[in-house]
Amino acid sequence: MPHLPGHVGPIRDARQVTDRARDFEDLGAYRLDDDDLAALLATQTECTFSWSARDGWSTAVTMRYLWRDERVWMTATRRRSRVAAVERDPRVSIVVTSAGTSLRPMLSVTMKGIARVHDRGSCPPWFADAWADHHPYVSASREERAEYLRMLDSPGRVVIEVRPVRWFTYDGAKMAAATGGAMRVPSQ
Repeated sequence: MPHLPGHVGPIRDARQVTDRARDFEDLGAYRLDDDDLAALLATQTECTFSWSARDGWSTAVTMRYLWRDERVWMTATRRRSRVAAVERDPRVSIVVTSAGTSLRPMLSVTMKGIARVHDRGSCPPWFADAWADHHPYVSASREERAEYLRMLDSPGRVVIEVRPVRWFTYDGAKMAAATGGAMRVPSQ
């Protein structure tokens, strides 16, 4: 299990969970277990990436990501405004949910992190192959995969690395269990 900085694990005492089910004011008892968090980050391929624009507005976009070496890795072209924004202010947030995955529903994590932009020459050597391996839309055909990797290696391509500094997690099944039936976990 990787070390996840800033992640406060679940409250293990079932009585605490039951006591908190009187209302929905404090969701602290419904955190993800470390194994569920690791599975979520490894399984999902999309996140919501949020940064601060020059005018101070929070801005976000859905992006593909890869979880590796206790970091989130994404790619974009340098001409995207998010690249200049995170170079100006590297404080970002990322949201990942279990929606659309084989994992059970109602799992989510919000990560506060520090972003670093890698230009083409400073990208980790493993990135392109790992990126292609992780994403379901890259063809298994050797020739088509090679073409995808060639296209990915464009002059303006950058890799955004995000180092987590704080985690906020949620496990809806724990909350549903604590409500005594008032809330149900949807089936996949």
